Amino acid sequence: MVVVMIVPGVHRVEMALRAAAGLVLHLHRGMRNFIFMFQEMQDAG
Repeated sequence: MVVVMIVPGVHRVEMALRAAAGLVLHLHRGMRNFIFMFQEMQDAG
């Protein structure tokens, strides 16, 4: 906590990394669902 007070930029970087990680996880999950749907469509056809 003391380091964050000394270097205010670290908190901003941590927030950015957390947001980027969340976005990547969200996209990965969406991509997996898309591939699953695509495979089901191919099986039906």
